[in-house]
Amino acid sequence: MRLRRTLLFLALAAVFMLAAQSQARADDYKGWFVYLDLASTQPNSLNQHYANTADFATNQAEILSIENDPDFSWKLGGGYSWGKMGMLKVSYWTFDNEDKESGTATGAGMIPTVFGYGAIYAYQYLYSPTFEATGKVKATTFDIDYARPFPAGEKMTISWLAGLRIASYEETQTFSGTDALYAYEQDKHFENKGWGPRVGVNVDWGFTKRFSLGGTAAFSFMQVTTEGDASQSQPGVYSESLSVDSDYVRGLIMDFDLRAIWSFDKFGVWVGYEMSDWGGISTNPFPPSDSFVGPMGVPERNDISFNSWHTGLKWKFGGGK
Repeated sequence: MRLRRTLLFLALAAVFMLAAQSQARADDYKGWFVYLDLASTQPNSLNQHYANTADFATNQAEILSIENDPDFSWKLGGGYSWGKMGMLKVSYWTFDNEDKESGTATGAGMIPTVFGYGAIYAYQYLYSPTFEATGKVKATTFDIDYARPFPAGEKMTISWLAGLRIASYEETQTFSGTDALYAYEQDKHFENKGWGPRVGVNVDWGFTKRFSLGGTAAFSFMQVTTEGDASQSQPGVYSESLSVDSDYVRGLIMDFDLRAIWSFDKFGVWVGYEMSDWGGISTNPFPPSDSFVGPMGVPERNDISFNSWHTGLKWKFGGGK
């Protein structure tokens, strides 16, 4: 994974350094600007594993994970441009999503895995239960960036950016199940908060006076702190809990974006596709357990990503060329 990221970063750096050898074309607008970006965002690779099942009649076993659906996200930003001397901008992005699975595991044994192995009972076991599992994810970023245009081509502008990112990743999982004899509940919640320097590059390819293509690659190097709690119980009979509080995690967020842009004097609109890969900062401090019934392996989480189709509007005001 680290080798893949390193090679990707070096390849992008080489491309942009070669592109920066020709002549400049930069926006010389001076003044304020604001923008709003709306997106349909798909969370990927969350691997929210909540139970294992085994059907004793057919000898079939299954790992059960929550299916994550796309949801709405938005970004709001603004700043000031000094034209060819660059711009300073701030932005805030947020995503909030909850998914649910429920049903009856008829004729099957089920072991919930949200909590992991316990000290009182190593694992909870249900036969032919009715169950419900939920998974909720909330992620935010706050960026402060300075971007400066440098020599590119006659119809190309390359802007190098450097700044600071503050990010948080919050996740909650729950499980509740009931069979003829028992009722069990498990849950966990954790929040990872990180901050660190952000560097990147934006390339704008102009085709006409009004239309261009824009591409961005940015990398945020994060120092992360983690807080979380997990519990399992048989209501009215017993309960136990776990907690975590650490600051040893290191993270890398990689952002890639390609968009079509239309410019109209003080206004600009765009549509595009972007991916934000979160490594480290999405680490689950309470990984799901294996079980004595059903598959012994569990889904691993290395990185997660937020993939989005998005559209936006930018407004320039209070300035000119």
